[in-house]
Amino acid sequence: MKELLLAYDIGTTGAKVALFKKDATLLGSAYKSYDTYYPHPGWVEQRPEDWWKAVVESTCELVEKIGFNPAEVAGISFSGQMMGQVPVAADGTLLQEQVPIWADGRASEQVEALFKKLGGYERFYEITMQGHNPQLYTLFRVMWYRDNMPEVFKKTYKFLHSKEFIANRMTGNFATDYTDQALSATINMKKRTWSDEMFNAAGPEITRDCFPELHESIDVMGSLTAEAAKQLNLVEGIPVVVGSGDGPAAAAGSAALEPGDAYFYIGSACWGGTIESEPIGDFETKVIVHNHLVPGLNHSQYVMYTGAIAQQWAIETLYGDAPKGVDLYKQASDTARKIPLNQDTVLFLPYMRPGGAPYNNLNARGVFTGIGLNHSKEHLFRAVLEGVAFNIRLFQTRFEKFRGMELPVLNIVGGGSRNPFWMQLISDITGRKITTSSLQQEANAFAAAQCVGVGVEVYKDFKEVKKLIHIEQEYAPDESTADFYAIKFEAFLKAYQGMVETYDLIAKLDKF
Repeated sequence: MKELLLAYDIGTTGAKVALFKKDATLLGSAYKSYDTYYPHPGWVEQRPEDWWKAVVESTCELVEKIGFNPAEVAGISFSGQMMGQVPVAADGTLLQEQVPIWADGRASEQVEALFKKLGGYERFYEITMQGHNPQLYTLFRVMWYRDNMPEVFKKTYKFLHSKEFIANRMTGNFATDYTDQALSATINMKKRTWSDEMFNAAGPEITRDCFPELHESIDVMGSLTAEAAKQLNLVEGIPVVVGSGDGPAAAAGSAALEPGDAYFYIGSACWGGTIESEPIGDFETKVIVHNHLVPGLNHSQYVMYTGAIAQQWAIETLYGDAPKGVDLYKQASDTARKIPLNQDTVLFLPYMRPGGAPYNNLNARGVFTGIGLNHSKEHLFRAVLEGVAFNIRLFQTRFEKFRGMELPVLNIVGGGSRNPFWMQLISDITGRKITTSSLQQEANAFAAAQCVGVGVEVYKDFKEVKKLIHIEQEYAPDESTADFYAIKFEAFLKAYQGMVETYDLIAKLDKF
């Protein structure tokens, strides 16, 4: 029986391909980056052809690097950046070179128009259970296409998410899944079906036919065509499974596969979630609810848009290029670790990408405060890591409040989890045990592999998968720091509140 699982992670900064054995052993991976474009204030775009180029180049590199036999691949699937709206014709032809991605906030007028017809934000949340800044959702940007690019809209056969564009290139077929489509604001979460009320409020030109047919993440949607196989250096006929959006994929890759499981993902952005048997919403805190890639389960989530990208910014800005053989991340962390608590007074608000939980404030910015002449780059670097950790504590507090129970252990995956100092800080700041798994940076890719494995019956079910993901490191909170971080967390909360009016004034400067 074929047991090799080929997985793609179509991320915000690049595309990764990874090959796994049935026992979750990573045989190899390859990664290619691509650019993001900011043509106007609030607009954030990428080129889908760049995604495909990255997929092709990384796959060919992987085949060459590890020399596996493509005929032994049991199937292909995907994790992908969510909230997409790639317009394509019926033959899959891309209709616009650059398209808005999840961080694009251009559709505010469309939000106002739909909310007016629907009856406001609260009714929107009651139907969709979506707590992101509303203009980030797919449906509103599809409305924007209708209102601002009518010729593109009229020619569009389907609006696709990132993974669906790549899947169409591989198979010639169209399919979406419940995880991605939930974050299109087109699904009634309680009924787990298309929402006629949302489509009616959007206008008669926008219907469910604008999107591909709904499938489970584990459904086989087609097979690799001869043309795609030639480009990818694979073989024709490999089954292609629908796959998942990257939010639920991070959950699955962290082994959050059963009700009650909790996790955090620290990649370029940072999010955390719990797995539930029923959709559990909370309008007060705007928790985001969508379907899990495990059929029938749900995923409650908060997202901050600035995660490990803040750590990367701090290294590049404060430390510059590393001499050959020097790991600047480790060097900076080792130095920051030695800072006495009575010098650790620098606060950082990590809202360098505006919007996102917990405040959904599109005017927010990153802020340092508490800096003295005694502070150096090491203090600023530590403050950046703490700022993200304090936001995680905010998420943790909200989860525990609306679920009515404590989360004793937080499993963390993503590139940020590779920094042991950061993991210890998060444990100290949250007061919770932190664990990291054997698939820290490959969590999303392995989630795609799970979709393949269950979809083509390499695995019996997700319970079999859960046993394959092992805890690698554990971090317990240092009780001697508890009082210090309680005070600093309070200062963190007040610092944001004190900045709100200043944020609004700074936002006016963007218009000059």
